[in-house]
Amino acid sequence: MVLLLTNCGQAATVVKGYPDLALQDDHAEPLAVRVTHDKPGTFPDLRVVAVPLRPGARAQAYLTWRGTVELEGSVLQTEGLLVRPRPVGGPRAAAQLLPLTVDLGTTRTVDVTAWQPAGTG
Repeated sequence: MVLLLTNCGQAATVVKGYPDLALQDDHAEPLAVRVTHDKPGTFPDLRVVAVPLRPGARAQAYLTWRGTVELEGSVLQTEGLLVRPRPVGGPRAAAQLLPLTVDLGTTRTVDVTAWQPAGTG
C-alpha cells in the first residue's frame, strides 16, 4: 500500500524519516503492534532522505503487512490505521485515520518505508 502525504499548506516544508503509525480497534483503542522499517526484500532500498514539499507537492511511503498465522497466538484484524506525518523540526500533524482493513495474522507486524518524493520506487 502507498501512503501519500500532500502539503496542503501555504508554505514549503520538509519531511524526513518514517510515518508515525498506530493501529486501533473499532472502539478507537490502540492495538499492540510492532512497526518495523525497511524490512529486507519488501521494497527497493529506499533510504531516509529529506523530502522538500512545496505547497501541493507529495511524498510517499510504502506500507506492508502479512496475515501470517503461526502456531500460537490469536489473529489480529482491525479496520483503523492512524498516520501522523511530521515535518522536519516541526510539530506533529493531526492524525489521519484511514479506514483500512488490516489482517496482521498472529505476527502483529507492519512494515513501513521512509518518506520519499512521490513517484519514487
